[in-house]
Amino acid sequence: MARLHPFDEVIAAAVTAARSSVCAKSKRGVAVYYMLDGPRGKDTVPEIIGAYSNGPPPPFECSSYDGDGRCERICNQWAVHAEARAVRRAVEYRGNRSEFRLLHVKVENGELVAGGPPSCWQCSREILDAGLHGIWLYERKLTVSLEYLLGVSADAQAKDVTKWSFYSAEEFHRVTWENQP
Repeated sequence: MARLHPFDEVIAAAVTAARSSVCAKSKRGVAVYYMLDGPRGKDTVPEIIGAYSNGPPPPFECSSYDGDGRCERICNQWAVHAEARAVRRAVEYRGNRSEFRLLHVKVENGELVAGGPPSCWQCSREILDAGLHGIWLYERKLTVSLEYLLGVSADAQAKDVTKWSFYSAEEFHRVTWENQP
């Protein structure tokens, strides 16, 4: 059996965490890691220090499973985000926090799906304030050509692209604010 690329292990950890989320609104997961020198000295491999999901703080549970939907309506005040849990772990961990990276995922029906761009100001603020290196997102981006924008070509079209994007903590915070209503 072929060995997975080390980055795949970080993705798998975040997806496993997201699958364990009790959140009825949106299942999110985050793996926090730092890079180690690889076996040949020039390669780097991730060292995962934890993986976390979103959901209410223990011992509380999401009441949406009871059918009343209240948890979904108050989710933004009730749930603890996976990123917040990961940031706390990174801050508790020995070492230089500026080396820590987060990898954020969203799952639907147990499968990894692309989310939107950075948009959670609470998480971006905590990531920046903790001095973390940055965050990876699997996101959906709409790309358009200049011809499409100007309407000069009947063949020009917008494309929906999903990809992994890396943001420094500062860039993540700035883009989050650009995406606020």
